[in-house]
Amino acid sequence: MNDLFPRRATRLFAGMLLGGAMALPAQSPTFSLLRPPELTDAERAVRNTPTLQTFQRAGSSVVHVLVKIAGEFRVQRDSSGVTISSSGLVLTNLHLVRDAFDKNGVLRPTHKVMVRTAKGEELPAKVIGQDGVHDLALLQVGLEDGTTLPAVEVADSRKVSPGETLLVVARPDETIYANFVGSATVAQGPVVVVDKPVEPDRLLLSDANMKRQADGGGVFDVHGRLVAIVNSSKVRPPAGKDASEQEKLEARNSFGFALRTHVAFQSFAKALARVAQKDDPVKPGLAGVARQYCDAVVSVRDGSLADMPKPELVDPYGKFANDKLCSGVLVDPSGLVLTSAHVAVGEQLIVTLRSGKVYRAKTVAKRAAKNVALLRLELPKGEKVPFVALGDSDAAILGERVIVLGNRYGSAISASVGLLSSLPREGESASQHRRSAGYFQTGAYIHGGNSGGPLLGRDGMLLGIADSAAAVENVEMKASHDAEAKTQDSTLGFALPSNWIREAFRSEFGELAAKDGPLCATPKVDAKARENTCGSGISRVVAKHADCFLNVFVKTQKTGTKRTGFMSELFPEVADDKDFRLLGQGSGVIIDPTGLALTNWHVVDAAVYADGSPRKDHKVFVSLGNGKKYEVEVLSTSRGDDLALLQLRLGEGEQLQCIRLGDSDAIAVGETAIAVGNPHGFSNSVTAGVVSAKGRDIMIKGRARLFRGLLQTDAGINPGNSGGALIDLNGDLIGINSAGDHSQAKIGFAIPVNYVRAKFHSTLLSSERMRSVFLGMEASIDQKGRLFVKAVTDYGPAAEAGVKVGDLLLSAQGEKLSNKVQLVKMTRGAEPFVPFRVELQRGDQKVGIVIHPLSDTAWTIFKRANFAAREVTAHQARELLNTAWTTAYREHTGDTAGEPPMGMQAGLLVTQVHPDAVAGGLDMKKGDVVIGVRRTVREIHLADRHVLDHIRTLKALRDFVRANSTKEGKTVELWTVRGDKVIRARVTLKRPPPDASAK
Repeated sequence: MNDLFPRRATRLFAGMLLGGAMALPAQSPTFSLLRPPELTDAERAVRNTPTLQTFQRAGSSVVHVLVKIAGEFRVQRDSSGVTISSSGLVLTNLHLVRDAFDKNGVLRPTHKVMVRTAKGEELPAKVIGQDGVHDLALLQVGLEDGTTLPAVEVADSRKVSPGETLLVVARPDETIYANFVGSATVAQGPVVVVDKPVEPDRLLLSDANMKRQADGGGVFDVHGRLVAIVNSSKVRPPAGKDASEQEKLEARNSFGFALRTHVAFQSFAKALARVAQKDDPVKPGLAGVARQYCDAVVSVRDGSLADMPKPELVDPYGKFANDKLCSGVLVDPSGLVLTSAHVAVGEQLIVTLRSGKVYRAKTVAKRAAKNVALLRLELPKGEKVPFVALGDSDAAILGERVIVLGNRYGSAISASVGLLSSLPREGESASQHRRSAGYFQTGAYIHGGNSGGPLLGRDGMLLGIADSAAAVENVEMKASHDAEAKTQDSTLGFALPSNWIREAFRSEFGELAAKDGPLCATPKVDAKARENTCGSGISRVVAKHADCFLNVFVKTQKTGTKRTGFMSELFPEVADDKDFRLLGQGSGVIIDPTGLALTNWHVVDAAVYADGSPRKDHKVFVSLGNGKKYEVEVLSTSRGDDLALLQLRLGEGEQLQCIRLGDSDAIAVGETAIAVGNPHGFSNSVTAGVVSAKGRDIMIKGRARLFRGLLQTDAGINPGNSGGALIDLNGDLIGINSAGDHSQAKIGFAIPVNYVRAKFHSTLLSSERMRSVFLGMEASIDQKGRLFVKAVTDYGPAAEAGVKVGDLLLSAQGEKLSNKVQLVKMTRGAEPFVPFRVELQRGDQKVGIVIHPLSDTAWTIFKRANFAAREVTAHQARELLNTAWTTAYREHTGDTAGEPPMGMQAGLLVTQVHPDAVAGGLDMKKGDVVIGVRRTVREIHLADRHVLDHIRTLKALRDFVRANSTKEGKTVELWTVRGDKVIRARVTLKRPPPDASAK
């Protein structure tokens, strides 16, 4: 028996499973392991969000732009455009069609500009307008008389405001759409487009993906109106290890931006005279919060900077770190400012309001360990300033949408919107997450420019102060982190909660502000009313399924000194296991109440050997959102699919909340996607976005093959999210997160759940992966929820015992059966060739059958060599083995009376031979003893000699069979002994076809 599953543990395990499974109705959560669930009308309505509808409307107007050469070849690039008139006018980037022209701007006779529409039509197009300064092109698609193209309305792009929701839709190649969602922000400075700087008022920035895949795509508002064209000309590929310093600099400064549509209307005024620019009404939500409180967001700079620094041309987002410049927020009309402590080092500071007013300020107090400082403006007597009051951070809701505002250069408000992805960690959780203990974690983009600015809820409540260096524990490290911020992008941000700030500065607030004001007294908040205002479908579904999600930790036995310094902060020691240290971490999701869970293979790979068996010097454990921890057994792995099946070790009778597996084929591009996991070790984190594309084929660094058919999402997928759940708004699992593309911001990939479901049955539950006995039958659940025999393997143990397709499985080993997983786990506790009793119902009769299972190794041999064998020891069959070995020895040496120097301590006994092989001439029978292979060794100047290679274990026989199997079949001579006679059995070793699950 496998030592991973000792007999007593197996009985307990099976009993737990049976107890849980018998209590479940037929349509239990485990039913979705078999097939996708049928959605109710209400569940379909939940997924059909206004954002999805807008994506679908906008998507019909987005085309793929291509340049064809000689009518056959095309320039390969991500390339989109947007149809803005039903007559076929298309806006795109000039650099996407520039290949069609020579250096004088004349169309090459061998080149053609084409567009491919949403319906797949490929149509010719003319470039009727070129704006070389702004890199814009206007195309006219050639249409037959009376035909039109789907077109989008164009908004007045000058009216787009910070925090407004934006949708990016692109058609980067002929077959795929790519959708991304984010929020609007304004450029902090000009951008060089082609060769000349373009002023900020002509640009639009967003935390939505504006990288290579979106080049030429459209930026749409929530009404589906076009507001800008994405330009990825400033995006550079990641710098390799051999890159030059200049290439590394360009890669660090890589960014995407968009040209507002009003620029195109100015450039192509005549051609676009009949295309209207719609004036949208004021948009509610977080954009309204930004408008309401933007005057309270200020720029703070060290007094040694006499003049405000100018934004760098390569940093329109204003994110590059600068220890002497950051954002802040006014929190009292008397001029009290909260900002980052790292800027408040000199005696004099300068604060600039959005209105242009400039004030001197002094530091009242600061808490360097948390990187927060309190300043006071030197205001003229009686003057008041706009402010936003500190709120009650305890009223924050996990998963609510929040906005971070910044004003680094004193005039332009930057904004980023995201989920509140984690509430402040306290107690034991805080001790294991020292880097983020006490902070809010958010998917809003927090960088060096908006650090010190406010984190606001949808109701305008000031929940915290943004801190770009919060992930590092001490001030010295914060400084180095800020220096590195020039090179790093992250989808995780941190903010110090308002209630912590109120307590930290209570005495200062008491002296400088009203005693009963919100700076001193926590405002009263109606939690239910705030849930109605600020809660969302995302926050509610995450709360409902919180205990389905796992944080996975792989540990190895300690061998040396305890880790200290920065590495101990990145990977904190777990207090309850002193003999092991953390080696790696990831995420997972529970798929069955009995504690079955899924993760990626690469998350737990370090804890298992190549065959999936556990390493004794490693341990895997998981923690749930409710704080519970469990040790885990890795039941099976599939490296090629990057999947692993886990079993949580539960208490007797214990059951867990599990996720329902959804239908990834039915997911539409643009639907909301929520990722829950353990990114960078920040456990129980939530990010959200949309399914931005389907059917993506990618190579993943460190993996052995091309991964096909993946879901792409712009929900934040960071290191540590691997193996975690990607769910929809109903809480159904739609994918297992597998990788993030760190060369492009906010692009992640997940294995579709339908693929996962199929591999769960065909691979993860297979006897090879589970390292269990082989019964030779497959079970499934019928429409009535009954367990039945779906397939029987020819000549396998079940077939030999008389099991038939269609039989209902009632019990195994005397225990009632109710699901396939239960049966598979019971076979894992069984032993090869030991009777395995099942009770079946065939028609109206109950039938008891005894199956003699094979080991998976024995079945591998049978499929390739047409015979099966079992291991026996001298203790079990001493006389038989000694007789066989003596017979073989005498035949090999030619000494008819010789005795081998040593006895045969173990050997292989043939248990089954394929009838077709016997009919074809294979001289082998049940009961033969396998000896090995005799080979001839040729040596120079010496006579040939013969060597008898003994084969005494199934593993050795399997390795020999595998090594010599060919597609066509290779015949080898295998020595066996029958009675007192050596049989030279001519065995044909043939590799099974791939669909036969060849091993």
